[in-house]
Amino acid sequence: PSGETEEELAVSEETLTKGKALLSSAVAYAGGMDNINKVNTISQKGTFILSTPQGEIPLQFESLWSAPNKSKDVMTMMGQKMYSVRDGVTGWKTGMAGIQQMTEDELLDEQKQDKRKTILILQNADSDQMKAVFAGTGTVNGTDVSYVKILDNADEAICKLGIADDGAIVCKEYWGQTPIGEGNIQEVIMETAEFSGVKFSVNSVQNLNGNKFGETKTDAIVVNGEVAADAFAKPE
Repeated sequence: PSGETEEELAVSEETLTKGKALLSSAVAYAGGMDNINKVNTISQKGTFILSTPQGEIPLQFESLWSAPNKSKDVMTMMGQKMYSVRDGVTGWKTGMAGIQQMTEDELLDEQKQDKRKTILILQNADSDQMKAVFAGTGTVNGTDVSYVKILDNADEAICKLGIADDGAIVCKEYWGQTPIGEGNIQEVIMETAEFSGVKFSVNSVQNLNGNKFGETKTDAIVVNGEVAADAFAKPE
């Protein structure tokens, strides 16, 4: 993407070993591989608070994800529902003319977002589907972190995680699209809670190029709940 800057990443035996160890500490902190691997579906509901120069706009959201690539996101803004649904092959979303089929590019973008899902990164921590590379240290929200760059098996960057000494994932950074433009996105996890033995983020702040543009507050999470047969069908 235009404007994307990629710092040179030193991939060596040392940085790979350190990266893998840090990711293993994140797996242990989040609940351990046994519990993490049992997660097949996640449904969430809550509020996304969009920060704009005119003030904050609260948007209600409901999301459902089913491994590996089915999802349904419904955002409600001033009584209007906006959909983004994928059944693994095809996708639909709310466009200017109602429900529209996703383009190839949009589906590819959604697949990129899938790879960034924390649960999938943790589930793949020991697989050859991705690499974890130590990428330096820093401080996020007053917490010292070690950065781990996550690459897919084609060595394409997926995201960068900031992991604290105790294994807590403090932040996730990547290049992406937001309601207010594209750029370097940083999600800072403010609070976690445990569901089915696994820790999930329930409060996070979203920054774009260093400026806050939103906050996600999750009210409810259900792991491996019932999924309706038509959950990922084209929205009516």
